[in-house]
Amino acid sequence: MPESNNETPPGWYPDPANPNQLRYWDGSTWTDATSESLVTPYVAEDPGEKTVGPGFLVPIGQWLGETLRVVKKNWLTFLGLSVGLPLAINVAFFVAVIVLAAGLANTSGITKPSNDGFFDPLAIGALLVVYAALWLALLVPTLAIVDHAYARHANEVRSAGASIRWALRRLFPFVGWMLLIGLAAGGITLALSFGIGLGGWIHEAIGGGLTILAVFVGGPAAVYVSIRLAFVGHSVILNPGENPVTVSGRLAEGRMWALLGRLILLAGMWFMATIVLMVLLAAAPRIGQVIFFVLWGVPSFFLVVAHTGLYHQIKGPSRSER
Repeated sequence: MPESNNETPPGWYPDPANPNQLRYWDGSTWTDATSESLVTPYVAEDPGEKTVGPGFLVPIGQWLGETLRVVKKNWLTFLGLSVGLPLAINVAFFVAVIVLAAGLANTSGITKPSNDGFFDPLAIGALLVVYAALWLALLVPTLAIVDHAYARHANEVRSAGASIRWALRRLFPFVGWMLLIGLAAGGITLALSFGIGLGGWIHEAIGGGLTILAVFVGGPAAVYVSIRLAFVGHSVILNPGENPVTVSGRLAEGRMWALLGRLILLAGMWFMATIVLMVLLAAAPRIGQVIFFVLWGVPSFFLVVAHTGLYHQIKGPSRSER
Protein backbone atom coordinates (compact mmCIF):
# COMPACT_ATOMS: atom_id res chain seq x y z
CA MET A 1 0.00 0.00 0.00
CA PRO A 2 1.46 3.42 -0.90
CA GLU A 3 2.51 5.68 1.90
CA SER A 4 2.02 9.45 1.79
CA ASN A 5 5.24 10.21 -0.06
CA ASN A 6 6.37 10.75 -3.65
CA GLU A 7 8.27 7.48 -4.04
CA THR A 8 5.34 5.26 -5.05
CA PRO A 9 4.46 5.66 -8.76
CA PRO A 10 0.87 6.42 -9.79
CA GLY A 11 -1.39 3.43 -10.23
CA TRP A 12 -4.28 1.35 -8.89
CA TYR A 13 -3.74 0.06 -5.33
CA PRO A 14 -5.92 -1.49 -2.58
CA ASP A 15 -8.03 1.23 -1.02
CA PRO A 16 -6.80 1.88 2.56
CA ALA A 17 -10.39 2.73 3.53
CA ASN A 18 -11.88 -0.35 1.86
CA PRO A 19 -9.60 -3.31 1.12
CA ASN A 20 -12.28 -4.84 -1.13
CA GLN A 21 -11.80 -2.18 -3.81
CA LEU A 22 -9.00 -0.31 -5.59
CA ARG A 23 -8.25 3.41 -5.42
CA TYR A 24 -6.04 5.43 -7.80
CA TRP A 25 -2.82 6.86 -6.33
CA ASP A 26 -1.60 9.84 -8.40
CA GLY A 27 1.96 9.73 -7.08
CA SER A 28 1.43 12.07 -4.13
CA THR A 29 -2.08 11.46 -2.78
CA TRP A 30 -5.15 9.29 -3.10
CA THR A 31 -7.75 10.42 -5.66
CA ASP A 32 -11.53 9.96 -5.71
CA ALA A 33 -11.26 7.40 -8.53
CA THR A 34 -12.07 3.89 -7.30
CA SER A 35 -12.63 0.54 -8.93
CA GLU A 36 -14.88 -2.16 -7.59
CA SER A 37 -13.32 -4.81 -9.84
CA LEU A 38 -12.32 -6.83 -6.77
CA VAL A 39 -15.91 -6.85 -5.53
CA THR A 40 -18.26 -6.90 -8.51
CA PRO A 41 -16.38 -8.07 -11.60
CA TYR A 42 -18.23 -8.26 -14.88
CA VAL A 43 -19.52 -11.79 -15.33
CA ALA A 44 -19.21 -12.86 -18.95
CA GLU A 45 -22.40 -13.98 -20.64
CA ASP A 46 -20.35 -16.37 -22.75
CA PRO A 47 -18.64 -19.00 -20.54
CA GLY A 48 -15.62 -18.87 -22.85
CA GLU A 49 -15.23 -15.12 -22.51
CA LYS A 50 -12.85 -13.76 -19.89
CA THR A 51 -14.06 -11.11 -17.47
CA VAL A 52 -13.25 -7.44 -17.79
CA GLY A 53 -12.92 -5.45 -14.60
CA PRO A 54 -14.40 -1.93 -14.61
CA GLY A 55 -12.26 1.15 -14.06
CA PHE A 56 -12.56 4.92 -14.07
CA LEU A 57 -11.10 7.74 -16.13
CA VAL A 58 -8.96 10.11 -14.11
CA PRO A 59 -9.13 13.88 -14.84
CA ILE A 60 -7.60 15.02 -18.13
CA GLY A 61 -4.74 16.89 -16.49
CA GLN A 62 -3.86 13.87 -14.38
CA TRP A 63 -4.06 11.59 -17.43
CA LEU A 64 -1.71 13.80 -19.49
CA GLY A 65 0.59 14.18 -16.49
CA GLU A 66 0.80 10.41 -16.12
CA THR A 67 1.54 10.12 -19.84
CA LEU A 68 4.37 12.66 -19.52
CA ARG A 69 5.74 10.73 -16.54
CA VAL A 70 5.78 7.47 -18.48
CA VAL A 71 7.35 9.11 -21.55
CA LYS A 72 9.95 11.01 -19.52
CA LYS A 73 10.97 7.95 -17.55
CA ASN A 74 11.28 5.75 -20.66
CA TRP A 75 12.00 8.32 -23.37
CA LEU A 76 15.01 6.52 -24.80
CA THR A 77 13.13 3.25 -25.29
CA PHE A 78 10.12 5.00 -26.83
CA LEU A 79 12.39 7.04 -29.10
CA GLY A 80 14.06 3.86 -30.28
CA LEU A 81 10.72 2.17 -30.97
CA SER A 82 9.08 5.17 -32.63
CA VAL A 83 12.01 6.57 -34.62
CA GLY A 84 14.99 4.22 -34.61
CA LEU A 85 13.13 1.02 -35.46
CA PRO A 86 10.99 2.52 -38.29
CA LEU A 87 14.09 4.22 -39.71
CA ALA A 88 15.99 0.93 -39.70
CA ILE A 89 13.06 -0.83 -41.37
CA ASN A 90 12.85 1.84 -44.08
CA VAL A 91 16.58 1.66 -44.76
CA ALA A 92 16.48 -2.14 -44.94
CA PHE A 93 13.59 -2.11 -47.39
CA PHE A 94 15.19 0.66 -49.45
CA VAL A 95 18.28 -1.49 -49.87
CA ALA A 96 16.08 -4.48 -50.68
CA VAL A 97 14.25 -2.52 -53.40
CA ILE A 98 17.55 -1.36 -54.92
CA VAL A 99 18.92 -4.90 -54.96
CA LEU A 100 15.65 -6.28 -56.33
CA ALA A 101 15.45 -3.63 -59.04
CA ALA A 102 19.04 -4.22 -60.06
CA GLY A 103 18.48 -7.96 -60.26
CA LEU A 104 15.25 -7.73 -62.20
CA ALA A 105 16.67 -5.14 -64.58
CA ASN A 106 19.06 -7.75 -65.91
CA THR A 107 16.34 -10.33 -66.53
CA SER A 108 12.96 -8.65 -67.03
CA GLY A 109 13.69 -5.13 -68.18
CA ILE A 110 12.27 -3.32 -65.16
CA THR A 111 14.13 -0.15 -66.15
CA LYS A 112 12.46 0.05 -69.55
CA PRO A 113 8.90 -0.42 -70.78
CA SER A 114 7.99 -3.71 -72.36
CA ASN A 115 6.68 -3.98 -75.90
CA ASP A 116 3.10 -3.20 -74.90
CA GLY A 117 4.07 -0.02 -73.05
CA PHE A 118 3.94 -1.39 -69.52
CA PHE A 119 6.59 -2.57 -67.09
CA ASP A 120 7.22 -6.25 -66.72
CA PRO A 121 4.40 -7.78 -64.59
CA LEU A 122 6.90 -9.94 -62.69
CA ALA A 123 8.89 -6.88 -61.65
CA ILE A 124 5.80 -4.93 -60.65
CA GLY A 125 4.50 -7.90 -58.67
CA ALA A 126 7.80 -8.28 -56.84
CA LEU A 127 7.84 -4.61 -55.89
CA LEU A 128 4.24 -4.76 -54.68
CA VAL A 129 5.14 -7.68 -52.44
CA VAL A 130 8.10 -5.74 -51.06
CA TYR A 131 6.00 -2.67 -50.33
CA ALA A 132 3.25 -4.76 -48.72
CA ALA A 133 5.89 -6.32 -46.48
CA LEU A 134 7.17 -2.82 -45.68
CA TRP A 135 3.69 -1.71 -44.67
CA LEU A 136 3.34 -4.71 -42.36
CA ALA A 137 6.81 -4.20 -40.91
CA LEU A 138 6.09 -0.55 -40.12
CA LEU A 139 3.12 -1.62 -37.99
CA VAL A 140 5.43 -3.51 -35.65
CA PRO A 141 6.88 -0.38 -33.94
CA THR A 142 3.38 0.95 -33.19
CA LEU A 143 2.25 -2.36 -31.71
CA ALA A 144 5.45 -2.55 -29.68
CA ILE A 145 4.88 0.98 -28.34
CA VAL A 146 1.35 0.01 -27.25
CA ASP A 147 2.63 -3.08 -25.44
CA HIS A 148 5.51 -1.23 -23.80
CA ALA A 149 3.36 1.76 -22.83
CA TYR A 150 0.76 -0.49 -21.22
CA ALA A 151 3.47 -2.23 -19.20
CA ARG A 152 4.97 1.08 -18.09
CA HIS A 153 1.54 2.51 -17.16
CA ALA A 154 1.09 -0.61 -15.03
CA ASN A 155 4.60 -0.13 -13.55
CA GLU A 156 5.76 -3.44 -15.02
CA VAL A 157 9.33 -4.12 -16.05
CA ARG A 158 9.35 -4.98 -19.75
CA SER A 159 12.22 -4.68 -22.22
CA ALA A 160 11.94 -3.18 -25.68
CA GLY A 161 12.92 -6.54 -27.16
CA ALA A 162 10.06 -8.28 -25.36
CA SER A 163 7.61 -5.69 -26.69
CA ILE A 164 8.92 -6.13 -30.24
CA ARG A 165 8.61 -9.92 -30.01
CA TRP A 166 5.07 -9.57 -28.68
CA ALA A 167 4.22 -7.13 -31.49
CA LEU A 168 5.40 -9.66 -34.06
CA ARG A 169 3.13 -12.30 -32.53
CA ARG A 170 0.10 -10.00 -32.57
CA LEU A 171 0.76 -8.42 -35.99
CA PHE A 172 -1.46 -10.61 -38.17
CA PRO A 173 -4.40 -10.80 -35.71
CA PHE A 174 -4.24 -7.00 -35.49
CA VAL A 175 -4.22 -6.58 -39.29
CA GLY A 176 -7.06 -9.09 -39.64
CA TRP A 177 -9.30 -7.27 -37.19
CA MET A 178 -8.52 -3.85 -38.69
CA LEU A 179 -9.30 -5.12 -42.19
CA LEU A 180 -12.54 -6.68 -40.95
CA ILE A 181 -13.66 -3.43 -39.31
CA GLY A 182 -12.56 -1.41 -42.34
CA LEU A 183 -14.53 -3.63 -44.71
CA ALA A 184 -17.60 -3.38 -42.47
CA ALA A 185 -17.32 0.41 -42.32
CA GLY A 186 -16.85 0.59 -46.08
CA GLY A 187 -19.89 -1.60 -46.66
CA ILE A 188 -22.06 0.57 -44.43
CA THR A 189 -20.82 3.72 -46.19
CA LEU A 190 -21.61 2.26 -49.61
CA ALA A 191 -25.04 1.16 -48.44
CA LEU A 192 -25.83 4.65 -47.14
CA SER A 193 -24.55 6.25 -50.34
CA PHE A 194 -26.61 3.87 -52.45
CA GLY A 195 -29.69 4.56 -50.36
CA ILE A 196 -29.31 8.32 -50.71
CA GLY A 197 -28.69 8.06 -54.44
CA LEU A 198 -31.61 5.71 -54.93
CA GLY A 199 -33.88 8.01 -52.96
CA GLY A 200 -32.83 10.98 -55.07
CA TRP A 201 -33.43 8.99 -58.23
CA ILE A 202 -36.94 8.02 -57.11
CA HIS A 203 -37.95 11.44 -55.94
CA GLU A 204 -36.03 14.59 -55.07
CA ALA A 205 -37.92 15.07 -51.82
CA ILE A 206 -37.11 11.54 -50.69
CA GLY A 207 -33.49 12.02 -51.60
CA GLY A 208 -33.34 15.21 -49.59
CA GLY A 209 -34.98 13.49 -46.66
CA LEU A 210 -32.47 10.66 -46.76
CA THR A 211 -29.62 13.15 -46.94
CA ILE A 212 -30.88 14.92 -43.83
CA LEU A 213 -31.33 11.54 -42.14
CA ALA A 214 -27.79 10.53 -43.04
CA VAL A 215 -26.36 13.76 -41.63
CA PHE A 216 -28.35 14.00 -38.40
CA VAL A 217 -28.67 10.31 -37.65
CA GLY A 218 -25.79 8.68 -39.51
CA GLY A 219 -23.23 11.19 -38.19
CA PRO A 220 -23.93 10.68 -34.47
CA ALA A 221 -24.30 6.95 -35.07
CA ALA A 222 -20.86 6.87 -36.70
CA VAL A 223 -19.36 8.76 -33.73
CA TYR A 224 -21.07 6.37 -31.29
CA VAL A 225 -19.76 3.29 -33.09
CA SER A 226 -16.27 4.83 -33.36
CA ILE A 227 -16.12 5.43 -29.60
CA ARG A 228 -17.26 1.89 -28.88
CA LEU A 229 -14.53 0.60 -31.20
CA ALA A 230 -11.85 2.94 -29.84
CA PHE A 231 -10.04 0.17 -27.96
CA VAL A 232 -10.37 -2.72 -30.42
CA GLY A 233 -6.74 -2.40 -31.48
CA HIS A 234 -5.52 -2.28 -27.89
CA SER A 235 -7.56 -5.32 -26.97
CA VAL A 236 -6.21 -7.29 -29.94
CA ILE A 237 -2.64 -6.37 -29.03
CA LEU A 238 -2.80 -6.68 -25.25
CA ASN A 239 -5.51 -9.21 -24.49
CA PRO A 240 -5.48 -12.18 -26.87
CA GLY A 241 -8.26 -14.65 -26.31
CA GLU A 242 -10.88 -11.97 -25.66
CA ASN A 243 -13.36 -10.66 -28.21
CA PRO A 244 -11.91 -7.19 -28.93
CA VAL A 245 -15.22 -5.71 -30.13
CA THR A 246 -16.99 -6.89 -26.98
CA VAL A 247 -14.20 -5.64 -24.72
CA SER A 248 -13.98 -2.25 -26.43
CA GLY A 249 -17.73 -1.74 -26.32
CA ARG A 250 -17.96 -2.64 -22.66
CA LEU A 251 -15.08 -0.35 -21.73
CA ALA A 252 -16.86 2.53 -23.49
CA GLU A 253 -20.15 2.02 -21.65
CA GLY A 254 -20.97 4.95 -19.39
CA ARG A 255 -17.93 6.90 -20.60
CA MET A 256 -18.99 7.96 -24.10
CA TRP A 257 -18.74 11.74 -23.59
CA ALA A 258 -15.58 11.55 -21.50
CA LEU A 259 -13.89 9.33 -24.09
CA LEU A 260 -15.11 11.52 -26.95
CA GLY A 261 -13.54 14.60 -25.37
CA ARG A 262 -10.23 12.85 -24.77
CA LEU A 263 -10.07 11.33 -28.26
CA ILE A 264 -10.89 14.70 -29.83
CA LEU A 265 -8.10 16.21 -27.73
CA LEU A 266 -5.65 13.58 -28.97
CA ALA A 267 -6.71 14.13 -32.58
CA GLY A 268 -6.34 17.88 -32.16
CA MET A 269 -2.87 17.51 -30.64
CA TRP A 270 -1.77 15.25 -33.50
CA PHE A 271 -3.20 17.64 -36.08
CA MET A 272 -1.50 20.69 -34.55
CA ALA A 273 1.83 18.86 -34.29
CA THR A 274 1.57 17.85 -37.95
CA ILE A 275 0.75 21.43 -39.01
CA VAL A 276 3.72 22.80 -37.06
CA LEU A 277 6.07 20.26 -38.63
CA MET A 278 4.73 20.98 -42.12
CA VAL A 279 5.30 24.72 -41.56
CA LEU A 280 8.84 24.03 -40.38
CA LEU A 281 9.48 21.85 -43.41
CA ALA A 282 8.15 24.53 -45.76
CA ALA A 283 10.20 27.24 -44.04
CA ALA A 284 13.36 25.16 -44.05
CA PRO A 285 13.16 22.66 -46.91
CA ARG A 286 16.74 21.62 -46.30
CA ILE A 287 15.57 19.97 -43.13
CA GLY A 288 14.96 16.95 -45.34
CA GLN A 289 12.45 14.17 -45.26
CA VAL A 290 14.47 12.12 -42.78
CA ILE A 291 14.51 14.87 -40.18
CA PHE A 292 10.79 15.47 -40.73
CA PHE A 293 10.17 11.73 -40.28
CA VAL A 294 12.09 11.79 -36.97
CA LEU A 295 10.29 14.87 -35.66
CA TRP A 296 6.88 13.54 -36.68
CA GLY A 297 7.53 10.28 -34.86
CA VAL A 298 7.88 12.02 -31.47
CA PRO A 299 4.33 13.46 -31.14
CA SER A 300 2.92 10.34 -32.75
CA PHE A 301 4.33 7.98 -30.13
CA PHE A 302 3.26 10.37 -27.35
CA LEU A 303 -0.33 10.11 -28.56
CA VAL A 304 -0.08 6.32 -28.72
CA VAL A 305 1.19 6.28 -25.12
CA ALA A 306 -1.63 8.61 -24.05
CA HIS A 307 -4.28 6.48 -25.78
CA THR A 308 -2.83 3.37 -24.15
CA GLY A 309 -3.05 5.19 -20.83
CA LEU A 310 -6.81 5.56 -21.33
CA TYR A 311 -7.07 1.83 -21.97
CA HIS A 312 -5.10 1.06 -18.83
CA GLN A 313 -7.19 3.41 -16.70
CA ILE A 314 -10.46 1.77 -17.71
CA LYS A 315 -9.20 -1.79 -17.91
CA GLY A 316 -7.46 -1.36 -14.56
CA PRO A 317 -5.17 -4.13 -13.33
CA SER A 318 -7.40 -6.81 -14.85
CA ARG A 319 -6.07 -8.31 -18.08
CA SER A 320 -5.48 -11.61 -19.83
CA GLU A 321 -2.20 -13.46 -19.46
CA ARG A 322 0.28 -12.29 -22.08
